[in-house]
This record gives sequence, C-alpha cells and structure tokens, in this order.
Amino acid sequence: MLCAGFDLSFTRSAGVWLDHDFKLIQTWSRSFPPGPKRLAVILRSFASELQACKPDLVVVEDNAFGAANRVVVVKLSQLNTLLKTVCEVKAIDWLEVSPSMLKKELTGKGTAEKSQVAQEIKRLYGLEFRNDPGNDISDACAAAIWGVRQRQGRRR
Repeated sequence: MLCAGFDLSFTRSAGVWLDHDFKLIQTWSRSFPPGPKRLAVILRSFASELQACKPDLVVVEDNAFGAANRVVVVKLSQLNTLLKTVCEVKAIDWLEVSPSMLKKELTGKGTAEKSQVAQEIKRLYGLEFRNDPGNDISDACAAAIWGVRQRQGRRR
C-alpha cells in the first residue's frame, strides 16, 4: 500500500509518499506564483506527480477554516478541489482530514505547533525533513501517516 499525504498552499504545497511500513518513498514541494493559467499549472503538476508515483490513497489536509482571512480559505479550497479532481480522474481514493486531527493523532494535542508535529514524526518514525521551511513537508508526512494508519485500522 502506498499513501500520499498533501499539505496545500499557494505559498508552498508539499506531498509525501509512504509505504505500509511508514517508509519514505518520495517527497514533493512546489510554490505556485500568481499569473495567467495558474490553476492549469497546478492541475498539471498534481497530475504529473500522482502519475509518476501513483498512490493507493491520497490524504489531503483540510482547509484551516479558522484562518483570519476568508480569501485564504477560498484559495485553499481551490487547491483541495484540484487535487481531489485529479485523484478522481485517476481513480485514486482520497480522504480529507482536519489539521487539528493530524496534530492530535501525532502529539496528543490538536493545537500543537508545526514544529512539535515535525519532532514527533522524527521520534516515532525516524523521518526528518531538514530542508523544510515552515514544516510543510512534515505536515504532508503527518497526513500520509494518518492515511496509512487509517488503512491499517491502527491508531497511535
């Protein structure tokens, strides 16, 4: 079983592919600068990555609905919709999970800081992402871990 987890943002989106033993298969990160055809560029990027290493399951971190700026929530919704659409076209199962659920699953606290999530991923699974400003890859890894656990019927 191969599970891909995604943390989406226009600033920097990230993805992590893990196998059923939580072994790191691949990481991906990319920024999407504004401009014409931005959504088409994003759509092609998602399709290319999922085609290159087709997972059995994609887990996407849900929008941070508590964000102070409604524009941010709308833009994140666009990214989430594009990723889910690519999954459906490619016949890949997907699940959505809240950021607080991912944090709680790994740290025991739904309001944990991103750095705490990264520390727990390293402690529990030996996975560390040194070149990860903002801990986006770590957040994507948390989503992939959650997906593997869900498929295996396991919890912490």
